[in-house]
This record gives sequence, C-alpha cells and structure tokens, in this order.
Amino acid sequence: MPTPDRFAKAMESLGVGEGTRVVLYDRRFTMWATRVWWMLKAFGFDDCAVLDGGWKSWRSGGFPVDTAPAPSRPETKFQIAPRAGYIADLTRMEEALNDETCVINALSPGNHDGSEADYGRPGHLPGASNVYALHLLDRDTQCYLPLDQLKALFDEMIKEDKPIVTYCGGGIAATSDAFVLRALLGQDDVAVYDGSLNEWLLDPNRPLEV
Repeated sequence: MPTPDRFAKAMESLGVGEGTRVVLYDRRFTMWATRVWWMLKAFGFDDCAVLDGGWKSWRSGGFPVDTAPAPSRPETKFQIAPRAGYIADLTRMEEALNDETCVINALSPGNHDGSEADYGRPGHLPGASNVYALHLLDRDTQCYLPLDQLKALFDEMIKEDKPIVTYCGGGIAATSDAFVLRALLGQDDVAVYDGSLNEWLLDPNRPLEV
C-alpha cells in the first residue's frame, strides 16, 4: 500500500475527492480495478464502483469509446480516513494462521497445491483454502458469475462471524476475492494480506503447505 499522503496526492491530481464518483475498470480479469477499489475503501473513500466485465464488457456492449486523452479535472481535496480491517500486515497474517481466521488463497490451483511455483517455493499458507480469482469470472464475458455461484465457491470455507483474510502473490488477485466477499456477498470482516507471498517468502523459515 502507498502511504496515505502519497495516495491522497495521486487521487487529488486526478480530481478525485468529495463529490466525485469513481468507476474503475481494467482490460483483463478485473483484479486491477478491484485493487484500486480496495485501496479507495481502505483510505475511507466510498463513492466508487467496479465496472463488471471491464473493458471487454464495455466494448462488447457497443458503448462509445474514445482514443483522445482524458479531459483534465481540477485538483480537489482527497480526505484520508483510514479504515481498520481492510489491510492485513505480516503480523496479522501470522496471527491468522493460529486463530479461527478463514485464510483464502486467490492464486491458481497449481500454485495452491504446489504443482506450480510461480513465486519460488511451492505451496500455500498453512490452513488456507483456495478460490482462484479467475474462477470468479465468466470466461467469455469476464463478468462476475451470478451471486448464487459466487456464494457456492466460498460457502464451505466461510464460518459465521469469523474474519477472512485473502492473499495471492502480490496483493492484486486477492482483492478480487475480497471484493466479491465484501461488496457482493455482504461479508463485513474481510482483509487483504497486502504483502502476500512476495513478503511471506522473504523469510525461508515461514511455513508453506503442499
């Protein structure tokens, strides 16, 4: 995560502040849009949404597009109001492995079971379940699956009133899982382990399971 001051300055330079509505999209898989959505929420900004299906959905729908540079917006004041519970740091992640937190890995099944090792050492954080971020999307449209199908993906691992922490390789794909859980399925206590495997694996003594 950027520092609050750096994030505020970036948003202000884009004209994002009080009274601004932000709609986020990306070109593939939505996870970069959900990453920015998650950061906005973590810093206290609520008037933001993710375009379901992103750029592909917009183009497929026949909506207008433009190749000109985006018009500049006047700088405004972005009010930072950090929220607890959106971001898990290393200490929180270590605690989560020893309490009743539901830990969810958003990486591919191969990275989860250790048959692939895109981040060096194979395996997943001890006790973690796996919901691959790309399995949340319709392969053709890249829109999120219907709510009942999304719920079914998480049902077996979520325990009532227990916190949830999602992780991935670098804190990007994990935000798609977290977005679905919090924004679409109504789970209140969901955090993203921001450092994810990039941080976890800096210490070779930190455990992984295969």
